[in-house]
Amino acid sequence: MTLVHNGIIENYQALKATLPRKGAELKSETDTEIVCHLIQQNLDKKLPFLEALRKSLRAIEGTWALVMIDEKAPEKLYLAKKGSPLVIGVGEGDHFVASDIPALLPYTKKVLFLEDNEIAVVTPKEVVIYNGGGKPIPRASRDIPWTSEMAEKGGFKHFMFKEIMEQPRVVADTLMGRLSRDKGRIELPEIDPFFKGKKFPFFNRFYMVACGTSWHAAFAGKYFMEAIAKIPVSVDTASEFRYREPFIDKKTLLLVISQSGETADTLACVQEARKRGAVVLSICNAIDSSIPRHSHATLYTRAGPEIGVASTKAFTTQLVLLLLLALHFGRLDRKLDSAYIKKAVRQLVHLPTLMEKILERRNEILGIAREFYTRRDVYFIARGVHFPIA
Repeated sequence: MTLVHNGIIENYQALKATLPRKGAELKSETDTEIVCHLIQQNLDKKLPFLEALRKSLRAIEGTWALVMIDEKAPEKLYLAKKGSPLVIGVGEGDHFVASDIPALLPYTKKVLFLEDNEIAVVTPKEVVIYNGGGKPIPRASRDIPWTSEMAEKGGFKHFMFKEIMEQPRVVADTLMGRLSRDKGRIELPEIDPFFKGKKFPFFNRFYMVACGTSWHAAFAGKYFMEAIAKIPVSVDTASEFRYREPFIDKKTLLLVISQSGETADTLACVQEARKRGAVVLSICNAIDSSIPRHSHATLYTRAGPEIGVASTKAFTTQLVLLLLLALHFGRLDRKLDSAYIKKAVRQLVHLPTLMEKILERRNEILGIAREFYTRRDVYFIARGVHFPIA
């Protein structure tokens, strides 16, 4: 068989210790090879490939997005998922598999998402998804509004430079439909159903949880929320939050932030909070990714695909949504009067233009970068809301 694996087999060493005694010859030090041997052992018992795969998955612990080909039936792809992202692109007479949406955009905008512990069999003509018990389950494809051009360089030398220059446009897209200039209001219809008929705030604990760059956005969001809406917030790194046993109940609001919507630690926090009855909101860029699917409601950043590793437009659009949320909560809690909101709306309308004026000075900024990029040490110093930015 041929097998591709994204993830970690956590009980690799334990399985490795048992396999050689059963006649398997290990040819590498990778945890991935263990999966091949487990499947082969079940194939040796005359099990069909699909059943051999299902039985093998019961023995492994960890995370995986697996794509496999059985050399006896090369027209089929076998897929399995737990904890790692896996997306199926639905074409016309052909289908595609990837770990992220941008890879599929040159071929199709229709996608299917696998959930954890599901298996799929993909052929040029059909996709069949099975649940953990082996029963086929129907699933409709979703249309992704991104275009393949969004994921290309568009004449720029690097993706990161392109994405820096896209920031005014994607901030405008993120604000679109959420600012009512005539009414002087912030409108977030995606989350309003969770606040109707409830005395605000209905929660007595408010956590913001994220990883990496999104955590820094959450930290800035804490300043927004506490300074503007006067609502106290606890900000946590998802990897620590899930292991420190935080107090979560039905009176808890959890806001998670993730560009990809597939951050494993953040997703685990969402799932645990849902089990304990908390209301879970998310800020995300990737439509219908795992975190939005497990949240009660999602505010999408509309930044389009971000290819550059150093986050630019995804980060600034997260900040915009956190600011909108702070203003929205301040109005719901009657901490802000209509005059304050109207002024904020007027200023936000001009934000993309102000960003364009900064980017018009890019040659000046490049000159500064050329002067300093070779220095061994650089200190970034700030306070207040600028601290997480630094």
